[in-house]
Amino acid sequence: MGCGGSKVKPQPPQAAAPPPPKPPTPPPKSPSVPSEASVVEEVEEVPLTPGAARLQNVIAVKETGFVYNKCTVTGEVTSFFPPKGQCFRIIDEEGRWFFYNDTMNYEMCVQVVIAPESYVEHCEATTVNTKENGETVISAVVYPLETLEFLSGSVVLNTVDVYAHPLSQQYYNHLQIISEEGKKDVEAVMALPWEEVDDEELLKLCSDSLVRYADINFLPSNSMFSRLDGDGRFIQPVEVRRPSEFAQCDEENIDAVRGVVLSSCVEAGTLGDSWFVSALSLLATDEERVKAMFASTTPAEKQTGAYRVLLNKDGWWKNILVDDFLPTVGGVPCYARCIDDSGELWPSLLQKAYAKLYGSYASITGGDTLLALQNFTGAPVYRFDKTWRDAATDEEKKNALIQKITGYVEAHNPVILSVPTGRKAATAVANGLREGYSYALLSVHNFPEENITLLKMFNPWEPAMPWSGQWREGSDKWTEHSEIQSSCEPCFEAHDGIFFIEWSEAVEVFNGCGVLYLDEKPVYDYRVAGEFDNEHPNLVLMIRAKETVEVVLTLSQRDKRGLPLESPDVKLSPVLLCVSRAEGNKQFVYQCSSSDPETPAEGFNFVVGRDVAMKCTFEASETPYFVIPRIHRGGTCEGRRKGFVIGIRSSTPLDEKLDIHFTTLEPTCRVFRNCVTFTSYRVPGAVREWQVKAADAEPTPFWGWGLSPAEVYYENNEEDPEAIREYIVTEAEEPVSLNVETILNDDQPQMDKEVSQAAHEESCELTEELEAEEGPEAEEIATKPAAEEVPVVEETQADEPEPAMDVPQPQAPPSLQNHGNDNSESSEDGLERFRVAASDAFEIPGDETDSDE
Repeated sequence: MGCGGSKVKPQPPQAAAPPPPKPPTPPPKSPSVPSEASVVEEVEEVPLTPGAARLQNVIAVKETGFVYNKCTVTGEVTSFFPPKGQCFRIIDEEGRWFFYNDTMNYEMCVQVVIAPESYVEHCEATTVNTKENGETVISAVVYPLETLEFLSGSVVLNTVDVYAHPLSQQYYNHLQIISEEGKKDVEAVMALPWEEVDDEELLKLCSDSLVRYADINFLPSNSMFSRLDGDGRFIQPVEVRRPSEFAQCDEENIDAVRGVVLSSCVEAGTLGDSWFVSALSLLATDEERVKAMFASTTPAEKQTGAYRVLLNKDGWWKNILVDDFLPTVGGVPCYARCIDDSGELWPSLLQKAYAKLYGSYASITGGDTLLALQNFTGAPVYRFDKTWRDAATDEEKKNALIQKITGYVEAHNPVILSVPTGRKAATAVANGLREGYSYALLSVHNFPEENITLLKMFNPWEPAMPWSGQWREGSDKWTEHSEIQSSCEPCFEAHDGIFFIEWSEAVEVFNGCGVLYLDEKPVYDYRVAGEFDNEHPNLVLMIRAKETVEVVLTLSQRDKRGLPLESPDVKLSPVLLCVSRAEGNKQFVYQCSSSDPETPAEGFNFVVGRDVAMKCTFEASETPYFVIPRIHRGGTCEGRRKGFVIGIRSSTPLDEKLDIHFTTLEPTCRVFRNCVTFTSYRVPGAVREWQVKAADAEPTPFWGWGLSPAEVYYENNEEDPEAIREYIVTEAEEPVSLNVETILNDDQPQMDKEVSQAAHEESCELTEELEAEEGPEAEEIATKPAAEEVPVVEETQADEPEPAMDVPQPQAPPSLQNHGNDNSESSEDGLERFRVAASDAFEIPGDETDSDE
């Protein structure tokens, strides 16, 4: 990356000091009634709202000549590397030359050639050489955010050349990773008995001892940035400082949230996690949610440099405790930060908590914005990138997708569109968007008679000039289509980042989209922890509905991000949730999860994803429902125990509407052999760990027999700790057990049709390992029994161009026939079976849109 100077006259100089914020535009005067006497009316200036005032300040910061504004001198300025400059020459009133490097990740190599008649004094940091023709070459390296005095005197300039190079090892060798003040804080904590306590206990020790908190488990060190044995990317450590060492405000005023929370305040920095900072900016549209994530930190704890951040990982709500040591360059946070307020820390702290959660900063440098939003909110997500691409060339699919995303937006479920990376992002970047970032869709405006569809979007990164495409501010398109302008009511004067993009442009600049199922109403979020022992779960929910309730069910497994390669969980397992209801004396599996939470399947769909979810309605009934987690045998093995979490999200508390108990089903239960019906007359009770989180509140943990505080289990209560509970599923008498010979000889009616696990294993082999590192990774393995006997899996649309697994081509479901893994005689076990026809593709709702590598 370089900028070669020449003898061409430099650009006109400009003032180095950033201009003051522009005053607000006063409202127009109301028309006055003519009168004989001229009356001058004073119009009262309408004060700006706090949000508008801060947005105005952010725009002023972005419009200054410098990005980081760390230049220490003023004077006439010449910029290099347009449009943002990056390196600047400043000539002060005394004629001295300075060069300022306005980047965090480049060294600026400056070379100035002056004529023999020049009379100058060069500075100590420069190197001087004289050429044979008498010209003098003065060179220097300007490091990030450094203002370097270069020369002074009478200059007859020939050329100025500036080259940008990646930071050298020499630069890193001279860094002081932690300041002397920071070292004292860490040493004071190390002197405490920290080996015997957890994070919370250590914080209490620090508070009692009047010692500033330092996170022993995530100290400023090489491993905080990247782990040699656990990360695929190496990140050079930089200086780590507390806010008290860099914030431009009094220490007592430093806080996670200080003012109005705005998306446009978030600046990405140099880490290369555009997927994550995109999620931060989208999160910032809900100020109360941001505040709730830090709500459990007390003022006294903040004064010690400690903050808690509430995140959902592996389906479980956790408060992550971090200190306020933050990566910096030249006294400015160099990763996510608030661009206009160095004393407001929430983007930096949330990013640090996320890095700690997954092991290092390097572990979060590539990913999917939707998955980060799921970690922030606990809400399920669905990505449909292929559907988006197909809609670009198919009118029918376009109309269906427009209707679909319109429904999402109207239901207040955030929809995001993603910009690709590399050469595919050229059009987006040329029109004002950022490569690898995600943008929120606010509304859809469809005008069929004009054959025009406009998407109303939000660009937090460039609020003053968010888009320069066809329907930009000042475009003739608006005057040519006055009825569209009246309908959309664009207000470009607000400079709030809102822009409009026509459908044909949108499918060109965005390469995918997805939705976050974030209910507009307050959500009560229940979580229960369980474990698979090979294929058998030790947790099943038995639910009796007192009234009809609609909920969202989720099943989460351990996230593979940040895990060492030798971990068995580094590859996600195919999982599903199925729900059964009573039909007579039997339970019938009537709904199973798929990759789309709004389109559950009726057959057994094993989804290779971090989480699966589905909407489910429990109608009032005296007979119970069962919510059963499943794992495909290809994702586990004999002797392996794998944790999972079942979630229930509801707009109302469930205590008085659903009676939910924890139980188990026998490993021999027919549902674990892919049977759609099974019989269970009595089931044992089980004690499991669970938690409930109300909207914008802290999660409350429990340990008990069911999802109710009344079912909490206490070790010291009057109940016998060894007591065994048993729940009656049906009042019908259990039938006398009959062996196979009895069934055959007595010519009993056929038992319920069963899909054999053996047949499933034979026709649905997992022959290829999952290797995709990022993205939702939701692949489906659908078992499809004969259509005339049991519900057929609804066809779902494949959202992955290249499936990550190979599956045998499906065979046409035959009529009733005997089938097994061997050639044994028919009705060997008294059950007639169906062959399982595996689908010929797995659904992946989205592919990776941002690797940031």
